[in-house]
Amino acid sequence: MVHSIEFHGRLCRADEPPANSGVYDLLFRLHPTATGESVLWEDEVRAISVRTGGYYHVILGDGNALEPHHFDGSPRYLSVRLLRDGREADEAADRVPLLGMLVQIADNVGRMEGRIASLESAHAGDTVARRRTRMLRRRVLRLEHGDGGLGALAARVAVLESRVARVDGESGRLARLEDDVEDLVGPDGDVVDLDTRLARLEGTTPAGEPDRLAVLERRFTELEARLKRR
Repeated sequence: MVHSIEFHGRLCRADEPPANSGVYDLLFRLHPTATGESVLWEDEVRAISVRTGGYYHVILGDGNALEPHHFDGSPRYLSVRLLRDGREADEAADRVPLLGMLVQIADNVGRMEGRIASLESAHAGDTVARRRTRMLRRRVLRLEHGDGGLGALAARVAVLESRVARVDGESGRLARLEDDVEDLVGPDGDVVDLDTRLARLEGTTPAGEPDRLAVLERRFTELEARLKRR
């Protein structure tokens, strides 16, 4: 669990210039407001190394853990006081607002892990669930090995593939239809004297010029029907 917060600060003297580099003891307090004496948490951190310019780095909560109840989603305010010979100096800077999101998130994650562990423990001996899982596994295996619906479906697909191959082969119906169409098409792919060819196939003489288009459309329809019946 996370019960600490990383904090970077700058220590300054009362007259505002930065503190000299060295080792200092500091008292950190968490307050519910930006001003006032109410304190939610505090921790004394000894021997903090302060660099040139007064900068320092510290982990809050190492000595006295920060807890989720110290934060409620609204800002808390951190005050910093210098300790000299165990005595507190006055606050020399404004309080720093903290939300403590990392502590709250860690607490939520911990509670979720506890709930999951409880559920796993409660269902560890669920024989009904194990029985259903084994049954489903057997059914999947039967399908995968062709003893069930997948095997029957594969057989039907094979039959359909063979029928398509017969229709599409050199001696099949599609080939015969292609031959009939080729009889109507010239060497360059254009229809050559189509009306005369239709008349010869039907054993009739082409119709007169005024009704030529209607006769041609009717013969096309009849020829298509005859080809479909083959």
